Amino acid sequence: MTSKERIIKYGSNFLDILIEIIHENATKPEPYDKKVHIHNKSKLKNRIKEVCDLASLERPITYDEFWFQAYTKIFYAGTRADKATKEIESVIKFGVFDDFRVLSDKSWNFDSREWKSFVNFWKSELKTKSNWLQKAKLTKKWNKVLNKHFEISGINSIMLMTKSGKFEGIRFSSLSPKMIKYINLARKLNELESENINVIEYFTGENYNYEPDKFWSIHKKFAKLIGDITSLHLMMDLGFKTVKPDRVLTYLFYKLGWLECLEINLSKEEVLSQYMKKSVWVDVINKAILLDSVWQTDYSNSLRAIDLWIVKYGQEPEDSFGITKNLQKEISVEKIYEEVSQKM
Repeated sequence: MTSKERIIKYGSNFLDILIEIIHENATKPEPYDKKVHIHNKSKLKNRIKEVCDLASLERPITYDEFWFQAYTKIFYAGTRADKATKEIESVIKFGVFDDFRVLSDKSWNFDSREWKSFVNFWKSELKTKSNWLQKAKLTKKWNKVLNKHFEISGINSIMLMTKSGKFEGIRFSSLSPKMIKYINLARKLNELESENINVIEYFTGENYNYEPDKFWSIHKKFAKLIGDITSLHLMMDLGFKTVKPDRVLTYLFYKLGWLECLEINLSKEEVLSQYMKKSVWVDVINKAILLDSVWQTDYSNSLRAIDLWIVKYGQEPEDSFGITKNLQKEISVEKIYEEVSQKM
């Protein structure tokens, strides 16, 4: 039986059972408290419905909403969900990215070469790779080194990246590739808005109606701004027919024998070393779409629901979804799948 045949025959029942297990077990508090457990289960179910309802291309979206959806996806890229969520909450509290338009000001210019030189200086000076920023800010050289290393980068970018001045105490990952994406994205949106261009139509062209042959050319335009996997994450939440082929989803599909793009009997490390290849993304997305076609559900965006539920199976605790544990560490997905297939 091929992987496609297995998904068609077993996929829907497997997904229903997996969701039941996640809903019941990934939300259990420790120590156990029945009221908290009930609250967590309700929170998880409601949050997933809420996210799915918002993921629709038919829903009008403003430039400000698009900006929020996009920049938050950059925070999640390559970062644990709970950590990224806390960083986003901190950025909102400080009002850093409230208005993408202000990021076009020269005070938000950012040069990655200057930042690399600055970081390397302090790591060498302090002879450490960890906590160098906190230690550097306590030295008498701090201001002198700042003035020496930054000529192109603006004051706001410098304060944000160094978590100093008006951004002292902010939670923010000072990674230059991400910072470049925030600034470039904001400035592109400012440019499009000034030209009165519909933000979604800029990427899709007029009258887009989920045409598969257009999907990857649209993805390419998103990826130029925010990267490949991050673009798929954003496109999924905007309502495009895709999932985000991250580590959890890719490895789970592989363990189920649903991926044809990878050799059999690979270790987890070997699978995850390849999950960012386009051949792997395409296979994961196509198999998720196939699974979606056979799954009977009431979700407004069932493909988005599939992605969410599976991610929650292998995710570290995240309070905003009521998730208290990484269920993947306790319950084998292969065993669940085997039981489903044996009953049919």
